[in-house]
Amino acid sequence: MLLDFESIVDKYDMKISGVIHVGAHHGQEHKRYISHGINSVVYFEPVKRIFDILVGNIKNIHENTNNNCVTTLYNMALGNENGEID
Repeated sequence: MLLDFESIVDKYDMKISGVIHVGAHHGQEHKRYISHGINSVVYFEPVKRIFDILVGNIKNIHENTNNNCVTTLYNMALGNENGEID
């Protein structure tokens, strides 16, 4: 994560209920989101092999923690043009 999530949340006393995370990678931040009471997260990760790891990691987190975070995962990139690229 490029920005220190905890520092920003604490500094501005933010009450965040949802996150749209573009470029999710392996979902390393998911436990942090849950610990801050975030109950809705949407992840976008375009690289299929990385996305497959993300799916497993999120599933594992949800199976092993008591949370009500609704998490949606998309295996796609976001951009200003429609189409497919390698």
